[in-house]
Amino acid sequence: MTGPLICWLHEVDYRRAQGWEARDVVLAVVVQAMVPAEWAGVLFTADPVSGHRDRLVVEAISGLGEALVSGHATPSRAVVEKASLRLLAGNMPLPGEALEELARLGLRIEGAFGQPQDIEWAYAAGRCAILQACPLTALSGSSPRAWFSARPSRCSCVWPLAATRPGCKRSSWPRSPAPQRR
Repeated sequence: MTGPLICWLHEVDYRRAQGWEARDVVLAVVVQAMVPAEWAGVLFTADPVSGHRDRLVVEAISGLGEALVSGHATPSRAVVEKASLRLLAGNMPLPGEALEELARLGLRIEGAFGQPQDIEWAYAAGRCAILQACPLTALSGSSPRAWFSARPSRCSCVWPLAATRPGCKRSSWPRSPAPQRR
């Protein structure tokens, strides 16, 4: 179990660099099953370049998402209008209705957290899986630190993988408790 320990050590270093006290932060390490992705990518529930909040931006690569996250691959990119789920720009080589499914999941996640989200996803065996969702903090007109300072209880959010499973109801999804100040 060296992975969770390394994750925890990175968190401790990051917290110290930010000047945060240990009592001000709640830490959890999530261990999840690997999704054998046919496609993987990121979904932004607002355009991170223009700051437009009326559109979704989906980026995808074939295979696992590590090459995209590390900057070693250039993704296919699509811009989708939130209101109609209509493709505004780009193209997406995803199978069938995967782009629409991702868009709908992104809207649900944004609605649950009440904030534009940066979402990592994978597509395998005909289904979209949400791997992680975090606040999109670098939108036009706001500094990345501003959102964290204003809402420290929601600076790190993970969307449960179960949310993409059939029969999973929103009321059964776990909620991340807000850290308690001592």
